[in-house]
Amino acid sequence: MIRLTTWLALLLFLAPLTSAQTRERIPPPEFQREVVVDDAGLQQWAEFKVKCEPCKGLGKHECLGCKGAEEIFPNCTECDGERRSVCRTCAGKKVLPDPLEEMACPFCRGSGWFNCGQCGGPGMYFTTDQNGNRNELVCRACDKIGRYKCIPCNGKRRIPTVRIKKKHPGLAKQKDLLKMREELQACLTDLEAYEPGDRGSKSLKAFEKLAKDYGKKLPALQDAAELLETVLKGITKVGAAYEGYEAKNTFQILLIKDRSVYLLQYDLRALDQSIARNEFNESVLADK
Repeated sequence: MIRLTTWLALLLFLAPLTSAQTRERIPPPEFQREVVVDDAGLQQWAEFKVKCEPCKGLGKHECLGCKGAEEIFPNCTECDGERRSVCRTCAGKKVLPDPLEEMACPFCRGSGWFNCGQCGGPGMYFTTDQNGNRNELVCRACDKIGRYKCIPCNGKRRIPTVRIKKKHPGLAKQKDLLKMREELQACLTDLEAYEPGDRGSKSLKAFEKLAKDYGKKLPALQDAAELLETVLKGITKVGAAYEGYEAKNTFQILLIKDRSVYLLQYDLRALDQSIARNEFNESVLADK
């Protein structure tokens, strides 16, 4: 069973985002995968089937993409204006994802969409002219859609955990787990040390290089770099002449960085629990 605190934290970071400048801090994952001991005294993964509490096992709930801001999002892409959408936590499957196999996509927060960096989601934005008049403009960065289809999860709301020889961590051999853990920890260290510079294009290239260096182990990281490039291109297309242009670029880079850090933390936790289980079983077999 996953600890309740984990999913409360998950719900917090899946709260609706109604401003382009509201950068959320995602709490580190704290799930604990349950095991059972068989007749030989060895730990085996317990069957995982946990009803999704946020939607009460219905697969849908009030749309978090426009909740509390229906006037700003009259044609919300997440719910098509119906005000009810697929549950972000379970992706409509009515049960929670097995944390050893997959996770709610941290980049789109399980929505399948990533907000436009220029307008923040509504598909339009406001400017003030020299006379103080407020003008509403259609956002050309996202073609008035307001959001981009999430590239890391391809709009499917979930992404798999790290794969080791095509297996999820719970099925991998100990030596392979230890090697993968070392590599992911190195990636996390580099990612946490990464900071954007004064120029968005240069910062993007630095992030893309980091994603490429570790992309074979973490395809989602490369996809995150592609998503970031898409968002920054939209901002440049429309907002380069406006005040705060570089600040918007920096904000989006840090947003993707934060969510990439969560991705690494999640995978490392899945690895650590798999390593601990294998160590326990090795100790039991050694005693015998």
